[in-house]
Amino acid sequence: MRVPTLEWLLIEWPEGEPEPTKYWLATLPAKTPVEELIRMAKLRWRIERDYQVLKDQLGLDHFEGRPRQQGKEAKALRGGSSL
Repeated sequence: MRVPTLEWLLIEWPEGEPEPTKYWLATLPAKTPVEELIRMAKLRWRIERDYQVLKDQLGLDHFEGRPRQQGKEAKALRGGSSL
């Protein structure tokens, strides 16, 4: 049986907004200060944003990974490529 993990629910509700705009779930220790929870939540967003920028700039969003060839076909292709 799996023991449920204690989770924090962080909600961002900016002044003047009719309802909350962002939500985060965190599993940091109970002694974690609220400021640290907020910092970690925002850090995740910056990492995601930076990753998206890199994908766009390097063209990784168009990359298609291909499985490495193994077995007889790969040996045959490698052997034939030296001709």
